[in-house]
Amino acid sequence: MRLAGALPQLARWCAVLSFVWATFTFSPFLFRPAAAASLNTPSSGALRNQGDTCALLSEAEITERAGGAVAAGEGFGFESCRWSNDQPPITSLLLIVHPPGSLREQVLCGDLRQGGGEGERLGLPEAEVPLWRFSNVISLFNSGELETCGPKGYVALTLNAERDEATLKEAALALFGTVVSRV
Repeated sequence: MRLAGALPQLARWCAVLSFVWATFTFSPFLFRPAAAASLNTPSSGALRNQGDTCALLSEAEITERAGGAVAAGEGFGFESCRWSNDQPPITSLLLIVHPPGSLREQVLCGDLRQGGGEGERLGLPEAEVPLWRFSNVISLFNSGELETCGPKGYVALTLNAERDEATLKEAALALFGTVVSRV
């Protein structure tokens, strides 16, 4: 009886820890000192706040692609937005958009163009340097990140969901297409 009641709580804690792990593991700032130094420098691009970034995707679009309902987007740092839920199926999306010409875009894209970052290089017409990373997080859900640079600036999506890699990648690419069409 006690075990059955503890399973939902355990699943929530695992989801939270997995999201934190995925966010920090895939964070471009951890491995790029110049990028980390640029965090407090204001952007000169068109997106000025999290609300602008949150307006690029709707909860319905994320739910349709990722397979789990999410709450409204919330600002999660400068020029980024996070959508998530706390009930199975666990789904979360972190979107970061730095416009062309912004200091963050110049630093992050400069690193990517010089071969920085690990992952599978994809051939996307909307991006000069698209990288895909995937990991299985404690066998509860999977985490994928699409990190790109192109004419629309630096765009990164970290998507956590109970989907296989192919489905998660397809969802991330579809959401990326929606984002770049709106930037």
